[in-house]
Amino acid sequence: MATPQRDVTVIILAAGDGTRMRSSTPKVLHKIGGQTLLQRVLHKAKQLAVKDILLVHNPKHHTSLAAAIDPSMVTWIRQEQALGTGHAVQQALGKVRTKRCLILYGDVPLVPIQLLESLLDKATTGLGMITASTDQPDGFGRIIRNDKQQIQAIIEQKDACQKVAAIQEINTGMMCIPTTFLETFLPQLQAKNAQGEYYLTDCIAQWQQTQPEAIVSVQAETFWHVQGINSVYDLVQLERIWMRHRAHELIRSGVCIRDPNRFELYGDLHCGKDVVIEPNCQFYGTCVIGDNCNIASHSSLHNVHLEDNVCIKSHCVLEDTKIKSGARVGPFAYTRPHTQVGTNAKLGSFVETKNTQIGDEASVAHFAYVGDTEIGRRANVGAMFVNANFHGHSQPKSTARIGEGAAIGAQVVLVGNISIGEFASIGAGSTIRGNTKAYSLTVTKGETVVKEQWRPNHERAKTHNKNTTTTAS
Repeated sequence: MATPQRDVTVIILAAGDGTRMRSSTPKVLHKIGGQTLLQRVLHKAKQLAVKDILLVHNPKHHTSLAAAIDPSMVTWIRQEQALGTGHAVQQALGKVRTKRCLILYGDVPLVPIQLLESLLDKATTGLGMITASTDQPDGFGRIIRNDKQQIQAIIEQKDACQKVAAIQEINTGMMCIPTTFLETFLPQLQAKNAQGEYYLTDCIAQWQQTQPEAIVSVQAETFWHVQGINSVYDLVQLERIWMRHRAHELIRSGVCIRDPNRFELYGDLHCGKDVVIEPNCQFYGTCVIGDNCNIASHSSLHNVHLEDNVCIKSHCVLEDTKIKSGARVGPFAYTRPHTQVGTNAKLGSFVETKNTQIGDEASVAHFAYVGDTEIGRRANVGAMFVNANFHGHSQPKSTARIGEGAAIGAQVVLVGNISIGEFASIGAGSTIRGNTKAYSLTVTKGETVVKEQWRPNHERAKTHNKNTTTTAS
């Protein structure tokens, strides 16, 4: 059943320059776990089933932002000057068509959807906010409460006295505010602070003076849920926390991750039962791992589907690949996009594949380039095999077909659109330029040429003099 649409507008503040990132990339387009900060915030906003999403941005970043997200998801709001959070919300207010506004930040990417839903459920008619507790509150506005533990004000770090600075409950900046209050309050906002900016948090004191309803709050379970990004250091620290959290979630579901501190996930990972992931493995995009699979250390999987009982040995790179039950891959194998490895097949060390189907129980044991190739069931491809199918940039690549049960010797090169018949054999060192029949043996032999006294006279003289000296001594 679809979630009823809330009469809420989400306003995402994403106009900051992010100068402390020291990067030419807009801050909200930096990534955590394979997704940009902005994508993560937009995803949460969409999950809330609100009427509108307004994105307050710096016009100079519009092209980059529009290329990174679906532009139709948001209404674009320009903030020409960075004059504070209150000023940013004021730019968006003219586009609000709902009774409530939810203020989110483009650089706070990991806030749980449940926390946002809790805020919206509590602040149905009044002002609500998300707070958090931390033993390192420097840089954050402090929450001031009265004797009844009601919120009275928020005092920013730069305006805080020593007593206020010792408070550990901080303002996350995320608020749910009635639209009518914003329409009254924002035009009256003044920049009476050390930064000379218009603080949205000043609405707390204004609310206390003009509204009978108490401010409600919900507190984040842990600080990293509401942590913002201001520097690359913040980015990598938060990403590591998030990845460790995802590792622990997978461990609780039964996945054996040998070292959660050396586990990297840049997308979605779905695992069956009895899966073992050794240290320093990386997962990108969407990866699906079947039952009883083992992924050895230093392997990188990009949009990979492993069926049951698959063994990936160490230092493998797999991209857009499907590996069927019981197959063995690696070590040091590289499967490029559109590779499929059959049931109980073997893809050994230093083998590279691309756009290739390897049949059930087939073997490509080591040191081979297998591109644009179809290998039949139980075929065996020897070491140093190459499908030489590149004919220049203007020509399409050719496809090689190796029949069921064929045996390809070491250092074999296939040239052009080649078809090797079923149970055919190709002798070692052969270069094959035409099709071979089933059950045949094909061997190409080059003439052996020996030229005596091939080295130049002066080189022979040097060698002779050296040998004479050595003998005399």
